[in-house]
Amino acid sequence: MKRTIINVEHRLGHTHRVVARSLTALLWLAWGYLCLPFLSLLAWLAGIELFYREMLVRNDVDKLLDLLFVYAIVVGATSSVLILWARVNYLRFRNRERRRRAPDASLEEFAGDYRVPPAELAATQQRQIVTVHHSDHGHIVRISRH
Repeated sequence: MKRTIINVEHRLGHTHRVVARSLTALLWLAWGYLCLPFLSLLAWLAGIELFYREMLVRNDVDKLLDLLFVYAIVVGATSSVLILWARVNYLRFRNRERRRRAPDASLEEFAGDYRVPPAELAATQQRQIVTVHHSDHGHIVRISRH
């Protein structure tokens, strides 16, 4: 089946949806963990004394600087790997075009995906301004041509 513009999640398998959502949640948690020092600073600016107690009273500024140094090394290493990967792929494919244009979807395929009669979709494509009305589930209910 040719791919059209609209991606419909209910067509994905159950396992694919669970893996995608779990991976998304895991990466958001990782992002939140990486933002903890910044959130601590914001809390301190808002008047919460945790930052003050941890950094100044217990003199843990050195630990923070060590952690920031480790973060900088990880970011630098990741960036270097990505730049190296991009450079290798550039050198491998610089004179070869392997990508091909995806074939255009037919009017019937669009009409089937949008659940609209092909004649109505063809008439809509001839207009410059249209209003598309959707149901609560995202399906096209009506198309108003102006």
